[in-house]
Amino acid sequence: MVQKAMLCIMLLLIVSGCSAQNGKNEFKENINQLEQSLSNEDTLSLKVQVDKLLQVYKHNEWKLQLLGDEGEYERLHESIQRIIVAIEEEDYTEAKIELSTTKTILQDIYSL
Repeated sequence: MVQKAMLCIMLLLIVSGCSAQNGKNEFKENINQLEQSLSNEDTLSLKVQVDKLLQVYKHNEWKLQLLGDEGEYERLHESIQRIIVAIEEEDYTEAKIELSTTKTILQDIYSL
C-alpha cells in the first residue's frame, strides 16, 4: 500500500514538473522581442529574431501538433513565413499584422 502511494506521488511530481515545457514561454519571449524591434524598424535584428522564431517553431512543432489541430500549427508556420517575407521586403506594417496573427494563433493553441 505504501509503495503504491509513493509511486503515485512520484508520478504526480514527474508529470507536474513537465507540464510547463510546452514552448509557450519561448514563443512569448521571441514575439515580445520582435515587437520591440519592429517598433525600431531595425532590419538586421529583425531578421535574426524571426529566424529564432522559426527555430523555436521547428523545435516545438511536435508539441504544437499535440496541443492544437493540424490547421492551427500549419497556419502558424505560414504566418511566420509571411513575417519573414514582410521583413525582407521591409514592409513593417505587414510584419506587425502577421505578428499579431501569429500571437492569436498561439493563444488559440495554448488556450487549453
